[in-house]
Amino acid sequence: MEEKSALEKYQALLVDWVAPRFTPEMLKGNESMPADECELMDIVFQHFTELTDCVDRLDLCLAFIKAPMPRRKGLKADDYLMYHITFYFQEVYILNERFESYAKSVLRLRKKRIGLEGVNASPLDGLLERIRVALSSVVLMRGKHVHARAFRDEEMKELSTFSFLAIHAPERNEWRALHRQLYSVARKTWVKRLTNNRESITKLLNEFCELMHEIVAGGDRSLLPNNSFKPKPLRGSA
Repeated sequence: MEEKSALEKYQALLVDWVAPRFTPEMLKGNESMPADECELMDIVFQHFTELTDCVDRLDLCLAFIKAPMPRRKGLKADDYLMYHITFYFQEVYILNERFESYAKSVLRLRKKRIGLEGVNASPLDGLLERIRVALSSVVLMRGKHVHARAFRDEEMKELSTFSFLAIHAPERNEWRALHRQLYSVARKTWVKRLTNNRESITKLLNEFCELMHEIVAGGDRSLLPNNSFKPKPLRGSA
């Protein structure tokens, strides 16, 4: 049996803690969660799901780029490809921000509630710096796109030209054939680039989760209490 990744182990830790807290009465709206549990739920659990949602959307972007382009009248091949590439850039930018905000907010909460006795959080700053450096090229591309014009390499420029010609002069079969050929080449180039980036993110995410597991559950005491809380009945629900 294949060993679980650090991401899977950290997700399991959070799910095992969260699941018992959603009682049938709470789901019906008859009970509320105490404030201290709400803070834990928000910072440790919800913010982590927001981080992994970014990663899931990166995979969705890659899936759209790898799939055949939809047949739609007037759809330019370069616009379709650039739409998904730009969305990928945007999600990497958001992910870069969420790595740091999640780690620092959880670390602050741990210090405030139970301290760092027995926990080695010293590698965190170095890991966050490595994440920033690894994602910086994509973040810079996103910045160029936002503040200037869409990022386009030579392949994309050529594809843009012949996509325009193929749409506005459909009777020219040679332009249609050339634009399909150029789209295939550009798509393969970008799939390779983004796949390499996505693999780097997987490695960094596992390192990140291994350290977060230590910060949340390591040391003399876990930040996540083992005992179930006593839910408070909502006023008027009795």
